[in-house]
This record gives sequence, C-alpha cells and structure tokens, in this order.
Amino acid sequence: MPLQLLFGSPTGITGKAVVLRIPDKARYGNDWPGHPVCGDFDGDGSADLAVTASAGRVSFLRGPFSRTGAPRAAGAPVPGGGPALAAPAGKADTTGDGADDLVVLPRTRAAGTAAKGTLLLGGPTGPGRPGGRHVFDAVPVPPAPELPAGETKPVTDVLAHADFDGDRRPDVVTRTHHGERADVVALHPAGAEQTGARPLITFSTSVFLP
Repeated sequence: MPLQLLFGSPTGITGKAVVLRIPDKARYGNDWPGHPVCGDFDGDGSADLAVTASAGRVSFLRGPFSRTGAPRAAGAPVPGGGPALAAPAGKADTTGDGADDLVVLPRTRAAGTAAKGTLLLGGPTGPGRPGGRHVFDAVPVPPAPELPAGETKPVTDVLAHADFDGDRRPDVVTRTHHGERADVVALHPAGAEQTGARPLITFSTSVFLP
C-alpha cells in the first residue's frame, strides 16, 4: 500500500487519506518508499517528511503539502541514510538550532526494544549533515488490543512515546496490524504495561482510506 497523508483541522483528523506524491527527482532506485518521519527538518516552521529510498538514500519532501498529497518542494535524495528512519527520542531538535533532526537505523526497530542509530542533522537544506550516535531506550509495550475476528498473528509497532494527555508522563501509541488493512491504533496511558489500564483511544486507519 502506498504512503498516504491525513490532514488535521480544528476538529481533528477529518476526511480521507490521499496518496503521497513523491516527485521523480526526489526518488532513487526501485525500493518502495517507507519509514516516513515527519518533522520540520529545514526550520521554516512547516512540517516536512523524510522517507527511505534505495541504496541508503533519503527522500526529503518540504512541507506544507497540498491536499492532493504533493510537497511544496523536493530535491535529489540525500545520501547517508539507511534501511530504516526514525525521529529522535525526546526532542526532535537535538542540537537546538531550530531544525528537527533524523535518525538512521541499520534495521527496523522492534517494538519495545533498545536500539542505536546515527543522527542526520537538520538545517536550511534539510537533513543531511552527519551527527553523532543516538540511543533509543527500551519502551515497555502495553498489551495490544485485539484485531477483528479471524485475524491471527498480528504485529505490534510503537508509533510514539510522548505525553499526549498532559500529565507530564510519557504515553505509548501502538499500531497492531495484520497486513496493512486490518489494524488497531491505540493510545495507552503512562504505566499501562503495569496497571493493565485500557487504552484512552482506539481506532482503525481503515476509516480514513479512500
């Protein structure tokens, strides 16, 4: 399934998803674009997007994005990437220069595990300047919600580890899925892996598909 964008509004996420349009000049090789990471990588105040390309390249797409899924601008893919991308743990702008940074990983990070990656520092031209090592601590994963009846052997990914309810404690957002069309996204309150607290919110991304 191609990468798709959902647009926010004063009432939250509304409408249907649109397919991300990556200009030809921002592509490299035949690998399917993946591991999308959102951030203000050039420091202009708009949300950009970085996705993987072939041979360790990164496609950097400048925001804002049109309602048809096209970026404001894009250049040639950036070298120095890797098989997987992620946002830094904690603050996205690790250097405090006003531009968010990106983490390159040697493999997809397994849910709940620690990992080590390398920073690509953001700046006026986007992510690309080499940074130092970046360490992800292990994040306890709460029990995943069940998928619709009949779906077996699901996979759970951690999408975010941040404070979503304002209590100054990090919550966990997970996506449990089988394939790409049967899934449940859940917002777990801090400590749910110990208390067994039910998710604050659950939904399926299928409600946004065209």
